[in-house]
Amino acid sequence: MCTNGINTGQFSQMIDQIDDHIKLERRWAHMLAHQAGDAGFAQTNEKLHNVQALLDDVRAMLDEAKENYLTEVDNDAAEIQEAYQQTMNSGFKGMSLFVAACSIVGLVLLVPYKDKKRLAQSGE
Repeated sequence: MCTNGINTGQFSQMIDQIDDHIKLERRWAHMLAHQAGDAGFAQTNEKLHNVQALLDDVRAMLDEAKENYLTEVDNDAAEIQEAYQQTMNSGFKGMSLFVAACSIVGLVLLVPYKDKKRLAQSGE
């Protein structure tokens, strides 16, 4: 379903995708921190562990943003459903009018054929 030009399901999936990327970056930072520590690079080890903590904070903020977003969508559910219903009603109204217009055009086009059939039957 779309609201304010955003597909709500896809938006949630996009947040999850960003979270997956950050999770991967955190894993790499963790591995590199241990490699740096094992090699005796204490400052690099410390910095990469700090990066891990910051990436954990980012993931927590993404979770919070997703929850807030879903709460806002739930709060606007009535408005979203109303807009959806109005759009559907408008589409069905337009489709019904189009079918009615096509039917009328078809009837008008068939009128001359009906008269020719009568003439052909009366001539026999």
